Amino acid sequence: MALEGPGVVVSLRDSTRPVPPGAAPGDLLVSASDLRQVTDLLWLSGAEAVSINGERIAVTTPLTDIGSSVLVNSSYLQPPYQISAIGPADLYTRLATSAAFVAYLQDRAQAVGLDVALLQSAQVQVPAYSGTVNLLYARPLPSTTPAVPSTSPGSTTP
Repeated sequence: MALEGPGVVVSLRDSTRPVPPGAAPGDLLVSASDLRQVTDLLWLSGAEAVSINGERIAVTTPLTDIGSSVLVNSSYLQPPYQISAIGPADLYTRLATSAAFVAYLQDRAQAVGLDVALLQSAQVQVPAYSGTVNLLYARPLPSTTPAVPSTSPGSTTP
């Protein structure tokens, strides 16, 4: 289901720096790994719902580099990437002050010149998940409540 509420929006844009000698041009692009890392940091900071450029992120959502785009669910997304997350009132503070987010900003974003913006918003919209979930090995857990004996017509219960 679609959700709306307080949260944050993280914007990621490719670097505009020239490619340094010995580096690959792809090193200066926002990658699936970048999106995965920021999304994971949002979950760890308490996010309850996350989307990237309007694609709802679920447990089974693949994030894969395909050339200069990123495949999210079954959509090819192009930068700039807007990662929207709904969560507790202090989600912005939790993310902005987390050691892992600060390390990401220093080690990856600043190192290659990715443009990262973090905005707090009173109204963030996260659309409903529109993909399919195909679980191959999942099974329901056995019930922990005692079974109620069934009665058939003509039987009596003690």
